[in-house]
Amino acid sequence: MTQVPSELVDKIIDNLEGDAPSLLSCCRAARTFVQPSQMRLFKKVTILATSDGDPCYKFYNSITNSPHLASFVQELSVDMLQPGARAVHMGGRSYCSSWIMEHDTKLSKILPRLRLKHISLYDNTPAYQQTFPMDWTRLGPALLYALTAVFSSPTLESVHLKGWQLSSPQQLLSLFAKSKALKSLSISRLSFDRSGQWSTSAPWLPKLASLSILELEGKQTSSSFLHPQIDLSGITTLVVASGSQRRIMEPDVVKGLEHLSVYLGGSLDPKSFLTPNLRSIHLYAHNLDTVMLALFQSIPENSRLERITLDVYASHAAVDVKSRVFDNTMESRISSHLHSLRIVEIRCVLMHGEERGFFAWTERVRMAFQCLQSRGLLGFKRLSDSEYLEMWK
Repeated sequence: MTQVPSELVDKIIDNLEGDAPSLLSCCRAARTFVQPSQMRLFKKVTILATSDGDPCYKFYNSITNSPHLASFVQELSVDMLQPGARAVHMGGRSYCSSWIMEHDTKLSKILPRLRLKHISLYDNTPAYQQTFPMDWTRLGPALLYALTAVFSSPTLESVHLKGWQLSSPQQLLSLFAKSKALKSLSISRLSFDRSGQWSTSAPWLPKLASLSILELEGKQTSSSFLHPQIDLSGITTLVVASGSQRRIMEPDVVKGLEHLSVYLGGSLDPKSFLTPNLRSIHLYAHNLDTVMLALFQSIPENSRLERITLDVYASHAAVDVKSRVFDNTMESRISSHLHSLRIVEIRCVLMHGEERGFFAWTERVRMAFQCLQSRGLLGFKRLSDSEYLEMWK
């Protein structure tokens, strides 16, 4: 085959990123294509749990037989729970046996060979099951050491943990205390044996730009981040659904936010988090009327807000189509404060059997919010109950 210029090869391969079959074909096409194709193929690696055996075995063999492949891996996602795993109920919690708890898993030998930018260790079961397949306190010593090294790596920028059992929130924070490069942390469905705060004398080095905490069944995680040694002032993206979300919505935390998602399960005042810098906001609301009115009344002057997204259950989100308070308030705020607003999207959560009523419900909402409708700012989307649970739990 005629030699192809490297610049052209890179352009071809860039257009195929994410298309594994085509990249594999490129590996076989010519020697010039091999390394660029391998770099894209192994940039993101996902290890999916299998019904039996160690799911890491095939990937371990690949980087053992071809060691250079390990240097291409930047992102690693690990599904910790086998399909069909049965839950055991103990102490009010559900535990599932996981391959990751086996002491001979190859994951402990894979991790030291990688220089990861992102790692995700998650339980992929539905949110309502509340399982915890990863128990940090009972992890094998080899994997414990390997994961600890990854979490303190100078290259690690992003972490996602879901379905973990730990001794305390302090233990969770200690895993990342030395992660200077860490910018994004996403944690959900964690369980703790006891409460515990960060030590006042120990430094916590990460300077997070993005933080996501989903713990509607508890409140220990979010409150544990509020400590003088933990700097949250650089956060621009915050997702929080927690029993103690009011505490984390402090002025020092919210002042730099550009993107915020928050579960309004209680009476959280929008004035506490609506700042001029905010560009997008995503809320779950029990009462559409009340939240929409409070939201627009709290919009500050010179707001940069471009997008408002509200998640509501159709059965809980009745609207008063006769009230003109909404329209008057919205018209006033859009004209004076919201010059950047592009869309107000209402995402309706539909339970089984409610699908037929979706159109009638959206018509009532359009009538109630005629100002948004006439300006072309109002949009709708249907959500299944499982999609809602995945977003907020």
